[in-house]
This record gives sequence, structure tokens and C-alpha cells, in this order.
Amino acid sequence: MDQKHQIPAIPATGKDLYNLLMLSIEPELTTDQFSLLKTRYQNETQEQAKARAEKYSKAFIEYEKAYISFVEKMNRDLAGYRKEQFQSVENEEREQRMKLITNMELPFVS
Repeated sequence: MDQKHQIPAIPATGKDLYNLLMLSIEPELTTDQFSLLKTRYQNETQEQAKARAEKYSKAFIEYEKAYISFVEKMNRDLAGYRKEQFQSVENEEREQRMKLITNMELPFVS
């Protein structure tokens, strides 16, 4: 298999994919951290809560971009892998046909 078309590691679940992407954007919004937010920010002011909500809103926009990019890359990689494999099969079949033709011609050449 060509190195440029190796199948990327695919997260096992949608939750895993979400966490993988969100971790680099806003770790507080990963599924294991979300339940801790109420306690963590119990004493914040309304202004702080509003600022955090805006920050989270931007994080979800960035998440959507990251998700789209991930899916597009996955589709490109898989299309490349599929094309490469199809060409390998075609080449193998062509070689087999040529061997068969050569073997069929041998008795007539001698």
C-alpha cells in the first residue's frame, strides 16, 4: 500500500471523535469535563458566565470546522486507497492474462 494513502485511525465512536476534535479546541467541552462545569463555575458572575458562553459558542463553531475537515480528509484518503487498490487488482489481472497468453503461444513458437 502506498504510504500517502494509509487509512487514518478512525475513532471507535462518535463520542470519541467529538472528544478528539474538541480536546484541542476547548477541553472544558469534552464529554468527561462537561459535567464538572457547574461546580467549577458556581461562583462566576453573570458577566463571566456570558463571556464563557461566548467562548463556548466560538468553540462549537471551530468544532464544526474541524469536523468537516476531518470528514473531508477521511473521504480523500479512502478514495485514494480505493483507487490504489483497484489499480493493483487491474495490474494483477493484466499480468495474469499476459502469462496465460504467453503460455498459450509457447507451443506454437517452438
